[in-house]
Amino acid sequence: MHHASALGAACAALEPRGRTDETARLDPAKLGLAVSPDLDALMRSFHLALLLLALPLATTLGCAVPASAPDSVNERGAVAFRTKRDGNDEIYLWRDGEPATNLTRHPSSDYGFAWSPDGEQLVFDTDRDGNRDLWVMRSDGSDPRPLTFHDAKDAQPCWSPDGAALLFVSDRDHARGEIYVMRPLDSEPVRLTFNEAYEELPCWSPDGTRIAFSRLVSGSHGEQPNGEIFLMNADGSGARRLTSKPGFDSSPAWSPDGRRIAFHGSNGDSFDIFVIDVADGALAKLTDEPMEFWQPSWTSDGQAVVCCAGYGPDEYDIWILPADGSNDPATRKRLTDHPGRDEAPKPRP
Repeated sequence: MHHASALGAACAALEPRGRTDETARLDPAKLGLAVSPDLDALMRSFHLALLLLALPLATTLGCAVPASAPDSVNERGAVAFRTKRDGNDEIYLWRDGEPATNLTRHPSSDYGFAWSPDGEQLVFDTDRDGNRDLWVMRSDGSDPRPLTFHDAKDAQPCWSPDGAALLFVSDRDHARGEIYVMRPLDSEPVRLTFNEAYEELPCWSPDGTRIAFSRLVSGSHGEQPNGEIFLMNADGSGARRLTSKPGFDSSPAWSPDGRRIAFHGSNGDSFDIFVIDVADGALAKLTDEPMEFWQPSWTSDGQAVVCCAGYGPDEYDIWILPADGSNDPATRKRLTDHPGRDEAPKPRP
């Protein structure tokens, strides 16, 4: 079968339309023939089998297939997230089809975290020693140990793609916080940003050459300061502004191919998920409704975004939604459903 005819046949099998005249001519009832229930069931099974065979072919050849909710977050089917379901901030692990499990299990609060590139460790900031420092633990929560020992607040870690360095935010040199890097992990941190602006949530590009982060910038024409997404080189040089829109933009997350960045931005009184093209600045809005969506992370295939959503202040759960900009609530899937505040999801590599 030629590609053109195969494409036509596959797409035709997926199109929800009435029977053509040719099909009607072959209808046994139209020809005055009796049809037994067994034969009718057999015909239905045959048509279903044709549809199932046509679906992958249609996808491969470029047919428009009705959108549906993503099936899984990644090959491991696992997402770490922060939650208050135990009364304090803890890091939990969600697995497809299993109850979420508490990884940190500590009476202190455990906050921002990030996976190691191989998915075998988690770095997180915690006040379990009375001060916010960076700690690391295995993927099952065992063997927790501190990485930083400083009187200042060290928070919001992000692991480099090669696993050899960590980004984090600290107020050790400036009260509003600056971005630092540790390479290797047990070395003295090196300061990357030098300004008086508030900065948060730095994130490595997949190739490790650039860093995305949010910076508070002065508003124009008397407006209030506003959060925008910035990019800079891995050594802190060449900082440039990526977004310029009303509302507070933060929590940048690189797509696996490094071409797009997902982030949350305020839209009136609520937050939505946006995706921006790094090269040309083209902006797509993934959500647009009264419910708040924020703190996005990408699935490993780059086809969907995992985020938290709810009506607040403590009614948030973890959701997954397509990253194609379709903005269709029917294509979203809820992963957690708990009265506690579930947020900051990150799929396990």
